[in-house]
Amino acid sequence: MSKGEEKARVLIVEDEMIQMLLLKRFYETLHCEVVGTATSAEEAIKIAMEQKPEIISMDIFLEGEKDGIQATEEICMEEKIPVIYITGNSDDFHYQRALKTGFTAYLSKPVSLDELHSAVEKAVQSHSAT
Repeated sequence: MSKGEEKARVLIVEDEMIQMLLLKRFYETLHCEVVGTATSAEEAIKIAMEQKPEIISMDIFLEGEKDGIQATEEICMEEKIPVIYITGNSDDFHYQRALKTGFTAYLSKPVSLDELHSAVEKAVQSHSAT
C-alpha cells in the first residue's frame, strides 16, 4: 500500500503474543490499520463480524476448541474477507483443509515483511474486486 491510499483494515488472529506484536508492527509498516487482535477462533469470529476488516491475518493453531481454518469457514459464511494464513506448521493436511476456504495467501512462520507485503497487496486487490 502506498502512503496516499486509504489504509487496509486488518484483523490479526494469533495466539502467540510475540508473534502478534511482530505482525502488528509489520502491518503498520505496510500502512495498514489493525482494527483488532484475537487469540481464539471464537474471539476472531466476534471481532470480524463487528469490525468488518478488509483482511484477516489468521494463524491456524489457536487457543480453544476451534482452529483458524474453522474460524475462517464461519466468518466466510457471513462475510467475504480475504484471509492470509500465517502458520508454524505447513503440513499437507492443514494446507488441504485451508485450500477449501479460498485463502489469499498461506505463509509459513517466520514470515518476512516482503512476503507479507505481497500477500497484503493481493488481498487488497481481491477485496476491492468484490
